[in-house]
Amino acid sequence: DAKCVYVAPKQEVADATYDMWVDRLGDVLGKNVVMLTGELTVDLNLLESGHIILSSAVHWDMLSRRWKQRKTIQSVSLYIFDELHLVGGEEGPTVEVVVSRARFIASQLERSVRIVGLATSLANARDVGDWIGATSHSIYNFTPDVRPVPLDIHIQNFDTNHFSTRILSMAKPTYTAIAKLAAQKPVLVFVPSRKQAQLTAIDLLTFASASGNAGRFLHRGRASDELFEPIRDPAVAQSVEQGVGFLHTGLTASDRRAVERRFQQGRIQVLVVPHNLCWAVSAAAHLVVVMDTLYYEGREHRYVDYAITDLLQMIGKASLQAADSQSGCKCVVMCHSPKKDYLRRLLHDPFPIESHLDHFLHDHLNAEVVTKTIENKPDAVDYLTWTFYYRRLTQNPNYYNLQGTSHRHISDHLSELIETTIADLEESKCLAVEDDVELSPLNLGMISSYYYIHYTTIELFAASVTAKTKVKGVIEILSSASEFSHLTIRQGEDQQLRKIALHLPNPLPASAGRNGAVEDPALKTLILLQTHFSRIAIAGELVFDLHFILLEAIKLLQALVDVISSQGWLKPALAVMEVSQMAVQGLWDRDPVLLQVPHFTSDTVSRLKSHSPPVETVFDLLELEDAA
Repeated sequence: DAKCVYVAPKQEVADATYDMWVDRLGDVLGKNVVMLTGELTVDLNLLESGHIILSSAVHWDMLSRRWKQRKTIQSVSLYIFDELHLVGGEEGPTVEVVVSRARFIASQLERSVRIVGLATSLANARDVGDWIGATSHSIYNFTPDVRPVPLDIHIQNFDTNHFSTRILSMAKPTYTAIAKLAAQKPVLVFVPSRKQAQLTAIDLLTFASASGNAGRFLHRGRASDELFEPIRDPAVAQSVEQGVGFLHTGLTASDRRAVERRFQQGRIQVLVVPHNLCWAVSAAAHLVVVMDTLYYEGREHRYVDYAITDLLQMIGKASLQAADSQSGCKCVVMCHSPKKDYLRRLLHDPFPIESHLDHFLHDHLNAEVVTKTIENKPDAVDYLTWTFYYRRLTQNPNYYNLQGTSHRHISDHLSELIETTIADLEESKCLAVEDDVELSPLNLGMISSYYYIHYTTIELFAASVTAKTKVKGVIEILSSASEFSHLTIRQGEDQQLRKIALHLPNPLPASAGRNGAVEDPALKTLILLQTHFSRIAIAGELVFDLHFILLEAIKLLQALVDVISSQGWLKPALAVMEVSQMAVQGLWDRDPVLLQVPHFTSDTVSRLKSHSPPVETVFDLLELEDAA
């Protein structure tokens, strides 16, 4: 009955591992390998039937929160936590919580559980080992230059200060690096944006043509195009025909698979990838070129550095096995001159990681209070002692604003952190404090934990909804949810959104930004939701953003219904249910019902309405079919 659970910080990593393990472990060993989906009912069934369970950190956190009620979680005997160096990244707090919970469960059940942690070379590997319960003899930490395939890293610096000019000047050196270092071997080129991916592909083809060898990147003898799926995106298809492929988040899943497969099979030599897809690309290469280490951050309206974990992932793609095992792979990192020494140290020294759980503790603490794992303030302090955060407090006190490293200083620091977090949750009406010690969950806290949404979102819902809230108000409240605060306003995208907004039924709020620009993620969410309801065609990365919004919107609307129901308001609850149906069907509540039928257009509905007798509902349509 024992089970193995593999947890990766990012869904893309879990997906790639699943594809590999289904063949290697499922078929060969006869084990049932399953991947969690994020749907509670489905995941519980998968957990029951699977021998090897793969999951992202978020999905496993959702499922394992109620470990006391779920015996299957208690039967897990082996945990494999991959990419633990991402504890210092965006997914870090969730990873830290699920790893700490695995050890906590084992201690509470008094049974042995094996925990295996995998990471890049770490500067503080001993602290990570202590956190996961590994003895000093069980910690294997290698230097960064120890790799399955030898890797030669070159850092090429450019003096130009202006970002766009610098990127432009990197095109020719990129082509030169490919010509000198790769010959006919596969090459991955990472660029800062989708637009730059296409421009770089065009530049490489232009340089190849100018050198008199226009087809140098297309390997016709490797495989015929007839063996691959067709590519529907015309720009990508045209580039691939000449041997250089490029990806972006606006591509359909089938197009992305088709381009990657051509690259993996050797049909095309070069694949250009935006930096934000570095975790989604499964292909490896002989040569990796990183064109600059900055990208435009729309929320801050400035260029910021790549996350070091993303940069390590890009460099790690230079790992093509087989023929390269002796000669080794190559990587060229192009950067602004002032960053050269910093990058050299970062890429050749072990990677230091720190916890930032203290900044994201509210939602996790609330969840533990709801499940009765934490019932009072001393329990909350004890909960922190299982974390990586606790291990790093004494090792790097200045980073965590700790005044001293004595037992008293640490105790006071943890108590203050818990008091502050509990005060915020109490103010948000997520939990109640009794006798200044005991903690009990309130309705809003239970809703937040059940639907796995931020406590700030629930607080916003409770404060914003009134007995008179209508559909328009519900859409605006939904758009302001904290879950959408990480949506990026890409360079030039604000004006594009503003133009779309001119054609929407509901005008934007008065606070729509200075000079008519859309600079707030809530406004972007509001515009994209209305384009979905109005069935207005959008292109590029906005499609990707809308897909994310709709995935989050359903659970947020369900939570909003629960918040309203606790107040006993009928009309707002009905309005939320209307918006939920609108999100599923992609229609306004006032649109003709028949537009919900697949392939029915406005013209089809008009002709049916003019029919005698008029066909205006699905039941009328069924009667029409019966009569026919």
